This record gives sequence, C-alpha cells and structure tokens, in this order.
Amino acid sequence: MCPKAEQRGHAFFVAAVFFLFTTVVARSVSADPITLQWDPNPASDNVIGYTVYIGTQSGVYTQTVDVGNATTYVYPNAVAGTRYYFAVSAYTTGPIAGARSAEASGFSDAPPTLLSPGSQISTVGTAINPLQLQGSDSDGPVSYAATGLPPGLTLQGSTGLITGTATASGVFNVTATVSDTNVPPLTDSKSFTWTVNGPAPTVTLSPDPAAAGATLSAALTNGPGNPTDWVGLYAETAADSAFLNWCYLNGTRTAPASGSTGATVSCLTLPPTAGRYQARLFSNNGFTRLATSNTITATALPTLSIAGVTKAEGNSGTSNAVFTVTLSSASTQTVTVQYATSNGTATAGSDYTAASGTLTFAAGVTSRTISVPVIGDATFEPDETFTVTLSAPANATLATAQANGTIANDDVAPGPTVVLTPDPAAVGTTLNATVTGGPANTTDWVALFAEGASDTSYVAWCYLNGTKTAPVSGVSGATVNCFTANVPGRYEVRFFSNNTFTKIATSNAITVPPPAGPSVSLTPNPATVGDVLSAAVSGDPGNATDWVGLYPEGAADKSFVAWCYLDGTKTAPTTGRTSATVTCFTPLVPGRYQVRLFANSGYTKLATSNTITVPGTAMSLTPDPATVGATLTTSVWSGPANATDWIGLFVEGTPDTTFLDWCYLNGTRSAPATGMASATVSCFTAPASGRYQIRMFTNNTFTKAATSNTINVP
Repeated sequence: MCPKAEQRGHAFFVAAVFFLFTTVVARSVSADPITLQWDPNPASDNVIGYTVYIGTQSGVYTQTVDVGNATTYVYPNAVAGTRYYFAVSAYTTGPIAGARSAEASGFSDAPPTLLSPGSQISTVGTAINPLQLQGSDSDGPVSYAATGLPPGLTLQGSTGLITGTATASGVFNVTATVSDTNVPPLTDSKSFTWTVNGPAPTVTLSPDPAAAGATLSAALTNGPGNPTDWVGLYAETAADSAFLNWCYLNGTRTAPASGSTGATVSCLTLPPTAGRYQARLFSNNGFTRLATSNTITATALPTLSIAGVTKAEGNSGTSNAVFTVTLSSASTQTVTVQYATSNGTATAGSDYTAASGTLTFAAGVTSRTISVPVIGDATFEPDETFTVTLSAPANATLATAQANGTIANDDVAPGPTVVLTPDPAAVGTTLNATVTGGPANTTDWVALFAEGASDTSYVAWCYLNGTKTAPVSGVSGATVNCFTANVPGRYEVRFFSNNTFTKIATSNAITVPPPAGPSVSLTPNPATVGDVLSAAVSGDPGNATDWVGLYPEGAADKSFVAWCYLDGTKTAPTTGRTSATVTCFTPLVPGRYQVRLFANSGYTKLATSNTITVPGTAMSLTPDPATVGATLTTSVWSGPANATDWIGLFVEGTPDTTFLDWCYLNGTRSAPATGMASATVSCFTAPASGRYQIRMFTNNTFTKAATSNTINVP
C-alpha cells in the first residue's frame, strides 16, 4: 500500500491500485465535489477500465462506479462535512478485476456558522457592554464583518468584538457575517436589531459639601418632558416616599403648563442636621424613579461665640468697647445673628450707650465685631458691667450667647496727692515732688514719667526718703528731690504703694522746654520694635539739607540705621526749617537708640537727642496697611526661646484669650523640638477689615512676652 496525501477544500489523494500483478497508484483527490486521480496501471496494454469503490467508513464500500479506461473520477454527491473513503481496481477483458489500491479519503468543506446575538439595547453617550460575535468553522480561523451598526460602534474583524459608544438614537438593522479562509470564502450571516435609546436622565446636586440648612442646586437633564415630572430631596438611604422636600421642574409646587427635559432648580433646602443627602427625579406625579443624583455631605452648622471685653472708662466723651463675635468655621452661606445690650451694674445712658442690631457674616467670613460706646467720667467708682446677648441666629447655632463688658474705673480715689515743681523746669533742673495723704507704708515709692508713658516705663524712682533704700518706718507725706529733668518734654510723678504698681496718685504735668540752640528730643521711651519714633528738632539753623539720623547708642556718626531731611523724606525740601517733628524712624531690633542732627548733608553734628530703650522681646507685624486675605509677616526678636512659646493674631483691644489664630514660632501648630529666640513666621492672613496686632506668649500659657505694632486692614 502506498502513502496518501490529503488537503481540505479541493482535497487531493495519492493511492496505490493493485490488480492482477500490477499496481495502480491514486495521485490526489479533492472535495466539493471530490475528485479522485490515480496513475495508470503499468500493464496498461491489458487494462480496459477501472472500478472506483466508495464508502463513508474505512474499508466499507457501499458504491462502485465503472469509470472506463479513465484515470480520474469526480464524485458529485458529497455531503458537506462528511468524509468519504475511496479505492480503485483495474480490470481486463473478461472482465477480470485486479486488486484494490491503497485507500484514500477526503471530504467536502462545510461553511462556517454564526450564532445570532439577538436584539441589543444601549443608550446614547453610554459605552456599550462589548458584544462578542460567536462564529466557528471546523476547518480553521474565521473573520467577521457587519453592516448597519449604530454610529459610534466598531467591529474588530479578526475577533468579532463590537465596542464603542453610540452617538445617535434609533432602531438599527444590523447584519453580521462570518467567513472562512477559502477563496472565495464560505460565509454565514445573522441579522438582528440594535435599539439605541436617547441619553438617560441625570440629576446633579451641589454644592458638596454644604452646610446644614443650605439651599441646594439640582441640575436635571434628559428628562421625559412631562409637566408633572418632579424632583425630591432625600436622606441617602430613605425610601422614595420619604422625601424631605420637593418641587416640579419649574422650581415650584405648581405644575407648569408644559414640561421640560432639563432644568436647574433651587427649591431643595437641607435640614438643620448633618448627614448624607441626594436628589431623585420622578415622572408624572408618581414614584417611577428616573434618576438619582450624586450624594452630598451636609456639615453641621457653624457655631457663634461672643467674647467679653474690658474697656477703660475714660474721663470724658465716649470710647468703644469692642466685642468680637466668631464663627467656629467658615460658612458657604450668609450667617446673621441679632444682638442687644442689657444692664448689669452699669446703666445704659449714664455708663454706656445701649446698642442692638443684626450682625451679618458674609460667606467665608468668620469674625465680626460689635461696638458699644462707653461714657467717660472723672468720678472714682468700682468697675461696672453690662451684657451683650446674641439671639435668633440664621444658618448657625449659638455656642456662647452672652458676654460681659467691663467698664474699668480709671479715676484716682480721693486721698493721696503729688505736686511736681517747678513748672516749667530747665533741662538739668532738680525737680521737687511733694507727697501728701499717703498710706505710710515703708515701701511706698514715687517715679518720674514722661507724660502718657506706661506705669512700668519710669525715668527714675525713689522711696519717700529720697533714696532707693526703704526707710525703717513709713511716712504719709514728704518732699523728695531725687529727679532731674535731663531731656526736654512733659513729665509727671506717680505715687505707688508697697513696692507694687498699684498707683495711688499722679502729679500735675510740667514742661521741660528745649535749651537754646539746636536740640533733638526722641520719643517714646521706652519704645517697642516696630514703633514709629518721633524726633522733635528745634533751634536748627534752617538749611534745606540739614538732616537727622537714627543711631544705636555709641555708634559712629557714619553708622546710622536710617536718615531723612527735616521734611521726613530723603528728598531735600526747597527751603529749610528751624524746627520740625519727623517720624521717619522705626527700630526693628531691641537696643538703645538716639537721633543726631547734622548740617548741610554733611557730618557736622549740631545736636544729639536723648537715648531711648527698645527693650527685650520685640515683634513687628507687616504689611501696614494690609488687604483682606493678605498673608501677614511677623518678626520676633530676643524671645525666651522656649519650645512652646507661641504667637496669636488679635483684634486690637481684645482680651488675650480671644485670639483669631495662632502658631508656634516655627509657623505651625506642632511645637518645634527646640525653642527659638528669633523667628519670622507667616502663619496668619488678614481676616476682615479692622485693626490687628500680634501678641507673644510663653510656654503654652497666656503669660504675655510682647505685643507687636498694630496694622490697619481697610
């Protein structure tokens, strides 16, 4: 038996044919129809014909065909996909049949098959779930094609995968075809419908997050356009029937004459409690839900607090006690609250002026103030109080609803007196301070002050025995002459008890006029870092280019810190002046300073001022003025260098416990590992119009170490 060859499609076979003593070899056989070929018998002179044997099982032949003396035969009735088996024998006259050849087999190719994907549904603008066409062929790989696909969808020919996003709605008749690799190919096709619906309704709810009680905006699109379609606000997990509030798409509860497919409504208001909420769209006054919005978070309403304030009474006129009202956090909506004063020990009309009204916080604002006029008088009396009460908050709740205003008495009790002479007094004159009516404590003491200076900023001091050694026994009256007027200005003597700063009397103020010839007087003394200094010049020769410079005490004349002409600028005036008060100097570092007067843009020194002190820990706040929202810069010098020293932003005149914001000297709310004596931090922004200052405190306490200059936020 000889080997055979087989190929699908048109299949070819090689077979050996044996008859008598000769062999006939089949050359090839192909399918659809199946063609059988063989080589002539070598003893062809004796062969008069060939018989073909046909069957569908190997070795079992159910048909025979006499093909005469041909060496090919076409089997015409092959069933696609069925394998057929063939053998050939030659015959001679008689007829005498020879042996059969080796068996050859082949089959007719079947077309590929495609499963129907069935009807498809998708939505405009929404990516489809990929559709895999299912084609197969028993002979090998297949390829795919389709007609009538909705716009936006594509078919990958090699895999049969349909993907994409439909861009148009409608019903599309699609025909999908699978092909085999024959040339020409065999195919199978299936037709189906693809329905593309219009965009699905949507609801978008904003803002997120929102404060409890806020009004929300619900944007609706692609609705069915029924006049009675409606939208409701719901707690996130609530049943559809448990809406919190609702409206039609015209934003009211009166159905419009005609419907709309899209709208933005602002009829939904959050309840006053925090939680998670969503909007839902329903059709035709029913509960057929069409869409559900995103879920938003409602935050708790911010709380309002008012801080108490203490205000010195003053001797006449009025001055304001300023109460600060703060929100615990910024709100996205306007917050309002009512306020009104009421009497305590202070009486409206005689001690203060009653006030009431509405305080409004615009969105984002967290601090507002209430000003209550305090009426000054010269009568000694106890401290008195009144109350400011907050009520009827809108979009906020009350945390601290009341605060006391304390009117601090600043009048001296009758009794001890001090008289200071002479008046006027020349520079260098010894002054006489006569004390009467004192309590006669051994450590009662008197001190000389520049008029208006703080009680701790004395020029000189002594006990009532005129020395700095306390007497053995106290006296109620004495005349002491331990003070000398060394610098022009206005001075007074103050009387204190028992080595404390409990003041029991203040003298008259006297004048120490400047001496003849050029002179300079520098104030205030002491001054804090960032203070604007005042240099009063008198007796100047009147040159246009005469100038003054600020110097550290003991510095060379050419080592000024700052300078200006007598008009306060660095542009020489057209004409000179013999006297002036300039404010062009600001000390930025603690130390001892003086001002020197020079002639004609040179270093011919005409006068040197008194020396002032800029003591200890000091601070400066910039810029001044600053705009609302601007970042503020705080510089600190010579601090105690504790790791938990801290600074706070304050409204001018408020108590130390009512800071608006705070940080450590590293600019954060996490204490540094080690302290720092000096630093520049930018942890504050100007919150609103007003006057602000920075205060420094030590060791996480309210022990105040320094106060900055006050800046203005217009």
